[in-house]
Amino acid sequence: MYWKNINALKKVLIQGELPQKMQFWYVLVTFLIYEVFLEIASYIPSDDTSYLDYLSSIITVLMAILSIVFSYKANGSDNGKYFMQRYISINFVVSFRYGILIFFPIFILLIIGSAIVSMIYNIELFDKVII
Repeated sequence: MYWKNINALKKVLIQGELPQKMQFWYVLVTFLIYEVFLEIASYIPSDDTSYLDYLSSIITVLMAILSIVFSYKANGSDNGKYFMQRYISINFVVSFRYGILIFFPIFILLIIGSAIVSMIYNIELFDKVII
């Protein structure tokens, strides 16, 4: 992996010779950095974090790592082709589809849950909305 020498990286990319293993490491390190910083940001500021919050963060980071590692192996490891292109494009489509699949049921459950809570506590659903 090239960490600082952008000219050497540009030369390899222009020649189309970026090895699959190097592509794997670029994807893994990039997503790992994003994921770790997102998890750290979720604790700032926070006074009431518990071990479950930290456990959730660790599991989230591990899932991101495992996703990339298993995708790399499924693509043929060092012998595979176009890892970055395949991983990023397929991950985008799958994430979008699952996001929609998960969003609507959760949205409906939240509406139903809000209606039940409002009936139990005799609260109007939109009393707290400030216009």
